[in-house]
Amino acid sequence: MQLSTSYLPRIDIIRKEFLRHGEGKPRYIVSWSDFMIILLPSALLSLFLWARAASAPKPPAQPKPPAAVKIQPGAASVGAPVAPAVKPPAVSPVKAAAAKAVAAAGAVKPKPAAPGEPAVLSVGAEKITKAQFEEILASLPDQFKAQFASPQGMREFAKQYAEMKSIAQEARLKMAQDPKLRHQWQLQLDQTLTSAFMREMVNNAKVDEASMREYYDQHKGEFETVNGRHILIRFKGSQVQLREGQKDLTDEEALAKANDIRKRLAAGEDFAELAKKESDDVGSGAAGGSLGDFGRGQMVPAFEQAAYALPLNQVSEAVRTQFGYHVIQVRAKKRKTLDEARADIERRQKPEMGRKVIDGIKTRYPVVLDEAYFGKD
Repeated sequence: MQLSTSYLPRIDIIRKEFLRHGEGKPRYIVSWSDFMIILLPSALLSLFLWARAASAPKPPAQPKPPAAVKIQPGAASVGAPVAPAVKPPAVSPVKAAAAKAVAAAGAVKPKPAAPGEPAVLSVGAEKITKAQFEEILASLPDQFKAQFASPQGMREFAKQYAEMKSIAQEARLKMAQDPKLRHQWQLQLDQTLTSAFMREMVNNAKVDEASMREYYDQHKGEFETVNGRHILIRFKGSQVQLREGQKDLTDEEALAKANDIRKRLAAGEDFAELAKKESDDVGSGAAGGSLGDFGRGQMVPAFEQAAYALPLNQVSEAVRTQFGYHVIQVRAKKRKTLDEARADIERRQKPEMGRKVIDGIKTRYPVVLDEAYFGKD
């Protein structure tokens, strides 16, 4: 649905999977899956560089210039030579992509090499065979695979991968000597394993027919959509920009104008034409006030409540929101069938199934907190 510049009263929603627990409140999942696996090799590098930097001698502090001769960005002091601008070296797209792909492949551990199979890449004492290297390439996200199909791409990836492995080897030596780094490594490893396990469990979960039908029957209202249109009259302080040449109405004046529009509609004037002339929501106004189809949670609450309660083709009372007063008309209502709602139900149910897996794991691995140390809930 195209709404042009119209943003009223629709709310952009970032879809978040959530779990419902005891009180029926939404509980959001904080997922480590996509970013922890990618950040794992970067974390190794960061830990190593941090440790090396911490032990390095600090350079002497540079004296600060007097405030009277402070140099503005892009300017030079009088009589001082101007240093030529230094451009950063260009990075080839293949090399940049290889660096990202290496981060994505860092958590992959290839299968052991077959006896007598020659190595195609060596990093210190570690040998990687052709089969192992191709297994690593196959594990890459789809957006990287095509870029490293060519000999040049494979070579660039191998160089970046070898660099990461060499630093990782040094980092492991450092971790063997530093308990703090070892604990940080173990925490990140546990997070990565947890994320990979949960992602696998949720992606492979199947919602059975009985559960799907039960959910649909209990949430039918959430699968209802409304096709509507509106005329908006803004007031002072509204988030809607004042139209050129229009008076900035008070709340009372805006309400009076909205009620006048209702009277004109009742007298037979065309809704679409009035929306084009009078609506302060210029985006939908240009389309005769049309907001297209919308579902639950896509409109501000006062607007949604009025729209869903309104009989077809009837004009509403003036409905106040933070944007102004709305005169609403609903032209159609529709409810998705079970078959039409299946994909949506499965998307909603999978996190709940993941929660059940976690609950089952908790029963197998009981957690006991020392209340003398941690205190009580």
